[in-house]
Amino acid sequence: MIAGWLALAALAQQTAVPPRTDALVLHDEFAACMVEPYEHDFEWVPAGDSYQCGTETVSRSAVEALRRIALASRQEPPDFLATLGVTPAAVEQHRAEILGQFEGAEGYGLNKHPLPARDDLENVLRFDVISQALRDELRYFRKSSSTTFVEIRVTLPGEVPITITSEGQGDTGWLLPWQIETPDRTWRSWNIEIPRAILPLLDASSPNRYVLDGTSYWSDYFWTSSFLWWEIYDYRLDAIGPASRYETLPGYADVAPWFHVESSRPGSGGDAYGVVMDITAPSDGPIQHVRWWNPLENGTPSSSWTDFLVAWDRSVEAVRWHDWIEAWRLSGNDRRVRLLAVGRNAFVRSDRDENVMLAWNHAGLRGEPGVEIELQRGEQTAATVFLSCDEPGALIVSAIPGAGDHWLDRMDVAFHPHTPTYLRVDASGKPELRAMAPFSDPKEGGRRGCR
Repeated sequence: MIAGWLALAALAQQTAVPPRTDALVLHDEFAACMVEPYEHDFEWVPAGDSYQCGTETVSRSAVEALRRIALASRQEPPDFLATLGVTPAAVEQHRAEILGQFEGAEGYGLNKHPLPARDDLENVLRFDVISQALRDELRYFRKSSSTTFVEIRVTLPGEVPITITSEGQGDTGWLLPWQIETPDRTWRSWNIEIPRAILPLLDASSPNRYVLDGTSYWSDYFWTSSFLWWEIYDYRLDAIGPASRYETLPGYADVAPWFHVESSRPGSGGDAYGVVMDITAPSDGPIQHVRWWNPLENGTPSSSWTDFLVAWDRSVEAVRWHDWIEAWRLSGNDRRVRLLAVGRNAFVRSDRDENVMLAWNHAGLRGEPGVEIELQRGEQTAATVFLSCDEPGALIVSAIPGAGDHWLDRMDVAFHPHTPTYLRVDASGKPELRAMAPFSDPKEGGRRGCR
């Protein structure tokens, strides 16, 4: 009998069909409480000018369009929120619907604050508050109360294979953001053209068709979700007053002649809340702009303008060590250096920065980063750079190529656990591209519904 089993196994090996390398593979999964889980894998194979899966077809041109869109999605689309239909005009248009979510429901789901006064609501419904809340939500994925899990993953064949995965676990329209992975780099994308191009690949019975096409979500559900608007109200209200009174923080008279506050609004840094300010710095220095996040403690900003100056002075000295940064900035008319400061610090280590620390240590840089800056072309980020406050040396974890003759304009880096490549710049300004072995990301592998 054993000999018979061995013969059958040998026959199976001879007749097994090897996996195709020219097929488009789609993984489609959905799970939620009290709902039958859905999980299927589909293989779309080349068939003339099309790809075919069963009796369904999509054109090769549509698949190639998805490839082009994904590869071009490193930069956040200009006016990103407008592509979702979230604009000042839309907020005014839906104001009555939003206000209706607070009628007859006290602290819906959260119970942090009582039923709001009309003046408080009007302040929360300012567009700068809503837009920052939405950006924070999409950036930090704070949908921990949702038991819904959605994952769509598309693997495109070709000389440079591309894997496109929905990164969020919840049910936000268009499933933003998406993770794009090639053999040498991985990044996030908020381009809604990606889910639009994936939609024709889903089976007609897929429960994810509605959320993948986010049109109804953003035109209807977004404006009438009681939980969403109560969350914005509960967690942003405490910061609205301090955001409008930034001049009263100690030390403002010392910075007022030199710095201009362009905007001030409630913001989130993961699970913490505070005031986010965009600040224009002196034009003759090495840093032109600052994004300053001032966390709240017991409803009060934890840092003063004197603390801001501590972060500023440390950062200016660190940037001045690197002549290549100033050379890059002066090589184009639309370039600037933006400091990302938190309280009195120009860099604060958190869970999201564990990957940065792995690269920092691998690069042989001592201690911890002291300063985080963005090098910007216009309104787009060209590179994210970490500097030491104790010695020359820089770590670049993200760099996007662009027009220009500086060496940085030719660099293309997106440090990620799957593709951990980074740039180390030494004290002389010489860049060196380095790669680590792929490592696991502790943030991966989330909840998959109530199973």
